[in-house]
Amino acid sequence: MPVQYLSPVWKCLLPLLPWRAAACLNTETGQTMSETPGPGEFAFESVPSGPAAYDAAPPAGVPDGVPSDAPAAGPPSSPPDLRTVTRPAPVLVSFAGPQKQARLTVAFRALLVVPQFIALWLFSIVAGVVAFLGWWAAVVTGDLPQWARGLLTSYVRWSARVGAYAHFLTDAYPPFDSEDGDYPVRLLTKPTRLNRAAVFFRFFLLLPAGLVALIAAFGLVVLSPIAWIIALVTGRMPIAWHQAFAATIRFTARCAGYAYLITPDYPRGLYGDKPAAAAQAPGPWQLLMSRGAKVLVTVSLVLSLAVGGGCIALIAVLSANAANSAQARLAAYVTLRGDYDTVNAVFENSQTQSQRCNGKISCITGQDKAVAAALGSFRGGIQHAGVPSAYTAQVRTAAADATAVAADFRQLGTAQSTSQYETIVAGLSVQADLDLFLAASSTLLDSLYND
Repeated sequence: MPVQYLSPVWKCLLPLLPWRAAACLNTETGQTMSETPGPGEFAFESVPSGPAAYDAAPPAGVPDGVPSDAPAAGPPSSPPDLRTVTRPAPVLVSFAGPQKQARLTVAFRALLVVPQFIALWLFSIVAGVVAFLGWWAAVVTGDLPQWARGLLTSYVRWSARVGAYAHFLTDAYPPFDSEDGDYPVRLLTKPTRLNRAAVFFRFFLLLPAGLVALIAAFGLVVLSPIAWIIALVTGRMPIAWHQAFAATIRFTARCAGYAYLITPDYPRGLYGDKPAAAAQAPGPWQLLMSRGAKVLVTVSLVLSLAVGGGCIALIAVLSANAANSAQARLAAYVTLRGDYDTVNAVFENSQTQSQRCNGKISCITGQDKAVAAALGSFRGGIQHAGVPSAYTAQVRTAAADATAVAADFRQLGTAQSTSQYETIVAGLSVQADLDLFLAASSTLLDSLYND
């Protein structure tokens, strides 16, 4: 089988990506995959054969001094010539300039992008497995297998497209096909030999750039509501906002390319390209940012750190409060449990001693007074045990029931004769009050222990 057909074949073998089947062995679109390049030669994946048709619009990289309404072409229809480049090329990303967007699609952008996020999440599972397998192959051979490079490049390309659409850089709905073609966001890579040591320690090497990418991406989320309002009112993104968002998405795509071993080139270009980089990414592939766009990137980073730091601080405070509440709850449980056990012991002892009193009323009333005193201590303990405020209602119920039972036994303790004692018992609901107290106390203790 010819080498150029190897890449289309694996597209047929992904059951989770059925929409890729149309690309299998499609020789009419002009998409090719070159053989392994020789010295000084570079081959790009998925090179469209015809020119892309875009409306005239200023590219995302309009430098200072260039009018925003100056006509410019969209992303290039062919990849840049990197034959003279000796160093590894980065993941190249190009964005069409800000264009008129339908306010209706802008208004419902958050809903329209949901299917893309779902499909991209499914694709990410496949990409994660392929990246793991590709890492082992790259550690051993120093090269990422061509089939793995193709799939991972497709995933990064699709992620960039979805990010651009979600953040109002384009009104064109991303196709459910990650091939490079006529879409306002282009992404290309080139096969490059990898350093085995850098591959082995790629996770640690990625940490600085990955942290910056994470902060920058969260900054986009923070600024997105403002961008949504601007795009909804004006029908397009301002050039500075477009450049800043494009630079952030490009940087995150390059971090993904570096993480997935697509390129050994360390992620860079969050603040755009320098003119001297024209030989590396000429023309529309170069992102020259205005001063306002660079300021906006800085603002997004600062806001990301501020909002993220605030969220982390809030979570820490809530966690600390929860921990303190848990400690207070358990401490209250221990205290109340001891008081409850004391009341229970006094009550059981009172019943035993009353049976030994042989009908002597002063002995019986003495035991009733002891029970009343224990219930009074329990009531005071509930109110001073430091029970969290979430249990205030249960504390009040248990305290009220303890007060009622204590009053019953206190009144029984005032009897001077057996007949008077029987009269007092008949006028009270001692057993009912005692049952309510036991139920309320048990409920409170169980809640403190189990919550």
